[in-house]
Amino acid sequence: MRFARRMYLSEGMEKKKDKVIRRLRMRKLARPVYLLALCDYGTERLEILSSAELLQRSYPSEGLLIAGLAGDYEDALDLVRQIAQETLDAGLETDVCSYIRGRERDR
Repeated sequence: MRFARRMYLSEGMEKKKDKVIRRLRMRKLARPVYLLALCDYGTERLEILSSAELLQRSYPSEGLLIAGLAGDYEDALDLVRQIAQETLDAGLETDVCSYIRGRERDR
């Protein structure tokens, strides 16, 4: 599991970002958050995952790029809408994964 350098954050997550990432890596997150993750299981796609899912020992976290953090599911949906709009504005139609990967390279 990797974390994007230019991560999307919902309101209120800006101050908690480093703490949440540290706790996710230690697998000791007390309160669930929602993650926007690029998953590559044969075909790459953007998924909304609960941190509770990710903290399960058997969850396949290899190959995940965490592109965003949200406090609740509604905030995660808002972030997906924002990313989709930015992707359309960049002229990439619906290729959200390429847009996010491009943002990481452009840093």
